[in-house]
Amino acid sequence: MERQELRQGGGVGAAFAPLPSNPTMKDVLVIIGFFVVWIILNKYILPKMGVGT
Repeated sequence: MERQELRQGGGVGAAFAPLPSNPTMKDVLVIIGFFVVWIILNKYILPKMGVGT
């Protein structure tokens, strides 16, 4: 279910949604993974595509 949401662009909402009071390791890893992908996109992929950031 979560994987489907990520494919549809729900990952942004999931990353910025308020954390449950006791987040599981999976929740933490999903959020960390999202930010790692975001940083890699901004530093390496977007400049190569000619997107000015």
